[in-house]
Amino acid sequence: MKKKIRTISIVAHVDHGKSTLCDAIIEQCIGTSISSQTPTLDSHLIEKARGVTIRNHFIRLNYKNNTLNIIDTPGHSDLACFVEIGSFVCDGVILLIDITKGIQAQTISYLNLCQKYNKKIIVALNKIDLEILDKVSEVKEILRSYKNIEHVIEVSAKTRKNINLLLETMDNTFILKEQTINSNIKFIIIDHIYNKYHGNILFVKIEEGHIKKNSVLIINKKKYVIQKIAYKEFNNTIFTNEAINGDLCYLYIDINIEDKNTILGIEYNNQKLTRVIKLQNPYTYINIYAKNTEEFPKLENIILRLKKAEHGVSTKTYNSNIYGSVIRCGFYGEFHQDIFIQKLKLETNIEFNIINSEIEYLYKDDSFIIVPDSKQIAVNYRQYLSHLKTPFYNIKIQSKNIYYSKIISYIQHNVSCYTFKDTIFTFEDIILIVNLPISYINNDLQNVLKGITNGYTDIIIDNIEYKNTKLSLIEFLINKELFPELSYIEIHELAYNSAVEKSKIIINNLQRQQYLLVLNIMIDKKIVFKHIIQPFRKDVEKRCNGGDATRRKKLLNKQKEGKAKMLQRADINKIRVGILKNIVQK
Repeated sequence: MKKKIRTISIVAHVDHGKSTLCDAIIEQCIGTSISSQTPTLDSHLIEKARGVTIRNHFIRLNYKNNTLNIIDTPGHSDLACFVEIGSFVCDGVILLIDITKGIQAQTISYLNLCQKYNKKIIVALNKIDLEILDKVSEVKEILRSYKNIEHVIEVSAKTRKNINLLLETMDNTFILKEQTINSNIKFIIIDHIYNKYHGNILFVKIEEGHIKKNSVLIINKKKYVIQKIAYKEFNNTIFTNEAINGDLCYLYIDINIEDKNTILGIEYNNQKLTRVIKLQNPYTYINIYAKNTEEFPKLENIILRLKKAEHGVSTKTYNSNIYGSVIRCGFYGEFHQDIFIQKLKLETNIEFNIINSEIEYLYKDDSFIIVPDSKQIAVNYRQYLSHLKTPFYNIKIQSKNIYYSKIISYIQHNVSCYTFKDTIFTFEDIILIVNLPISYINNDLQNVLKGITNGYTDIIIDNIEYKNTKLSLIEFLINKELFPELSYIEIHELAYNSAVEKSKIIINNLQRQQYLLVLNIMIDKKIVFKHIIQPFRKDVEKRCNGGDATRRKKLLNKQKEGKAKMLQRADINKIRVGILKNIVQK
């Protein structure tokens, strides 16, 4: 009898026990307990060290003489793109909910995602061994409004309670597909791995057709040979000569991928490539530069190589007025950024610095602006600013109902240009969907909201759009000399506080001189802040030693004239070089 096949994705909020559930299902299918302390499917050093899944993993199992593919998706909101791809290619979704935490912002997102792709859902309420009965009934009540939920099963991944019931329910709910062979080749790229020995490896779901080892695929009018085909079983990678519809497998095909964002979530169908998954937009940006400028090209090459193996990292090299050559890296969030930096440190001994990146504005000609154009600013800065659009994001803020008024009040009093998109109430929680400029997200919005809600806040950020908003030009002058290297653009309402914060860095790096130093901050060509650094002063009166007042006055006037001459002959360029050098070293 010919085997049938199905693919199941397991999705959940971070720390809800998803990898533990995968281990429980694997144990049930292989008939033996797993002794390892780390989750079976987590393979990367960082995953094992941090106890989190950072990309899609899969395993091929046998259940009731049929093939069962399990996809373990990442739980962190920064990596939601992997969850979307995993949900798209599967035949059904097991949505895991930690019953002690209830339904969270990501849970709602995953339910909506499954509805979007018309996927049947089995909800597994995890940690029922803790016996929180009131939470169980509350969550079940909320879930009744979602039509694509087929069953709700109470389980304990830790104690393995009801895992067999979950598998039986899955077997009766999610469709089994027959594996057939036809000439048309169609597959979806779920993930991409870069290996220094094998080059690029594609993780794919075969939708139609029959792929053989050493066969040729034509992609973008170029021919690529499939060097190897492999799939994963428990504690083993199996190399095979073919893959047919329904299979999840790795294709060892050294395709030239300049930017992996262009290939993840792509469907290959008879030599044609079609995007089936919309790409996420990065919203967290940093600048990376080498401490030794001569090592920057090496550092850049390592970052670009790592980028090939890390989905969603955007890079752009440009010349900063302050830091010289820098590479601007964009990420899906701070967690995604931390993972990448951790990998970078494992890959190189080159010393580098990380600083927050300036905001990238959209100019009228559809180009992106990071460093303000000093020539256009000199001609007409107001016109220049009017041609720039600011990035806005939709954010989902989830907190307890009792903090609703505090969150609304904070946004209304501290945020400009916001738009409330939607409000979702559950039994205990509130989910607000708000459209905000990126500047407010960069200003540690999540930590502020956690502070006013005693830690009960979760934020998911997505959907970038560029809008016209009031912007201000911030400039710095020292002794009436403009420092264009320090100029930048900010949302008008944030301009003053932002400029004062930056002035503190400049003041800390301004060395006291023999003459007076005056730092002025200009916002839209108007001076709004002034800081004076008094000069060194020699005690010329000491020599008088009781002399008459005329002698004393003459010495003071002579000193005053000398200070005035020094101020006239002061080399501001030396101060400029000193400030920029010190800021870079910091």
